[in-house]
Amino acid sequence: MTTETTNQPIDFRAWLKTKEGYKTKPYKGEDGIWTVGVGSTTDVDPNKILSDNEVEKRLDKDIVVAENDYKRLVNKDIDADLTQNQRYMIKSQLLNIGGTQFAKSEAREYLNKGDYANYRKHISEFRKIGDEVSDGLIARRKAEDDIFAKDLVKADEIIIKEES
Repeated sequence: MTTETTNQPIDFRAWLKTKEGYKTKPYKGEDGIWTVGVGSTTDVDPNKILSDNEVEKRLDKDIVVAENDYKRLVNKDIDADLTQNQRYMIKSQLLNIGGTQFAKSEAREYLNKGDYANYRKHISEFRKIGDEVSDGLIARRKAEDDIFAKDLVKADEIIIKEES
């Protein structure tokens, strides 16, 4: 059963655009990887400027990849207890760090045990590009955590009220 809160689901696409940016012209990210659209790094032609429609189609594909990674990597029993916003934040992390990195992480282990405190601690460690700490990634992890934690607080309040 999905935990319900008073928090309205965010507009995930709009949220990603604020965190990743929206660029029709390819650029090299901090990591030196060619990027375009809303943080897309797959098959980027550095000489091709995209239309808005092409950016949206890339975002659609990237979200599908994150959703598939989520289904593959997140325990179904844990998924049932998460709010939509918490699912979105995990998918945001998957889009940003990739399913392969997430699959090998302690954060995933803690998430799948339902140990959200340790999950949040370990996911926040994904803040480096190479060996350098990135202020942008620190801000991104904090924004994701703020939304994830907000629903934890609301879920705890609901559980307490039900037990009273």
